[in-house]
Amino acid sequence: MVAFIVMLAVMVHAVKGLTSAASDTTLGVFFAVVVAFGVVILSKGGSFNKFTSYLIGDILVVTPRQIAFFACFAAAVCAYWITCGNNLMLISMNPVLASSRGSVSPLLN
Repeated sequence: MVAFIVMLAVMVHAVKGLTSAASDTTLGVFFAVVVAFGVVILSKGGSFNKFTSYLIGDILVVTPRQIAFFACFAAAVCAYWITCGNNLMLISMNPVLASSRGSVSPLLN
């Protein structure tokens, strides 16, 4: 596994140096190739069905408690966006103007 990762890192570095593509594009292509390679290896032995829940996901294993947790988390994030959204937008677009108007992110204090 370590040899495969080292070989993959060398290949990503070589392709990144040879092309003018962005580094995230190169990593995305190699990620897709590695996932496809894993699917091919798992399918070869005929045991791919037991790994599909890891690759694709399985909706039947989500518990009501997890759904409630994520609903509460989403509500908290939405409340934060509603109350602090303008300040966050101003801070991300123009930090100098935001500091001159006294806009400081509540998470940074």
